[in-house]
Amino acid sequence: MALGAVPSGEEGGGDPVAGWLGLPEQELESAICGEALGQILARAEAGDPRAQALAGRCKLVGVGGSSDPEAAVAWFRRSADAGQPDGEVLLGQCYYYGTWVTQDLGVATHWFLRAAEEGQPQAHEYLGLLALRGAISGKPDPGAAANRFALAAAQGLPQSLHNLARLHALGLGVAKDLPEAARLYRQAAEKGYPPSQFNLGRMYAEGLGCPKDLRQTFRWYREAARQHFAPAQYNLGVMYENGVGVPANPREAARFYRAAAELGDPKAQYNLAALLLRDDAPQKDIDEATRWLKLSAAQGDAYARRALEDMGADGTPDAASGRAP
Repeated sequence: MALGAVPSGEEGGGDPVAGWLGLPEQELESAICGEALGQILARAEAGDPRAQALAGRCKLVGVGGSSDPEAAVAWFRRSADAGQPDGEVLLGQCYYYGTWVTQDLGVATHWFLRAAEEGQPQAHEYLGLLALRGAISGKPDPGAAANRFALAAAQGLPQSLHNLARLHALGLGVAKDLPEAARLYRQAAEKGYPPSQFNLGRMYAEGLGCPKDLRQTFRWYREAARQHFAPAQYNLGVMYENGVGVPANPREAARFYRAAAELGDPKAQYNLAALLLRDDAPQKDIDEATRWLKLSAAQGDAYARRALEDMGADGTPDAASGRAP
């Protein structure tokens, strides 16, 4: 499990360390050259708590060498002990997930609370998640979660905008308010958050909290699919296969099903197989279809299991129709 970027609650005064701390994992190594890494480590050794948090992320990602989780946790701890909110969040994440230390939600809560006192948005996000799990008060507390998500959402954190939208959509801890859910999903979607892009697309598809608009559905599914979000890729496949909101196009349907299938989505694996078995398939391929059916069935998909059971004497499964999203 890789720890995500940590948006700092401080401006940083032009210090590049603050900007590097907020980079996603895949960009961190390319952004920090060998000379910069040496400067970061020197500052960390000299006691700069923000540089210590960044040094931990560099060790975790393997900037300048192989990944060293033990050293990363040690840097996070030094930063957190010095009261640096980013270091407190990163150390809290370690205990929340229990990947490089023994999982301890109580310890995670301690560090998140310290960072939240400084206004760190991710600290509020994780405290909201902990409240939903009942890890703070001993029982799930969606009201407390909503308050925490709202504090982080006010600072623009996409995950918290998304989670607050979900609570409004379900009426958990807050009044059920579908227009408000759609508004919050849109805010997160416009920040590029794939789960919100997908959920906003679904709301447009069903006319929940917003007018039904399949063009908007297609737009937001496509945005999420571009970021390799499998549920959106699958739903785009369904739209193209059935001509919902777009002209029917089996080739495009197969392309999106394949993208989601390769990410392990069992429904996409089944629907791709069904397309490959159709007599009018652009590229009918029984062997490949059977492979996808087996992968889908191995994940418990009942449609795929039934298709495999219904294989004829010639070894050809019945080409069942695709299902709705």
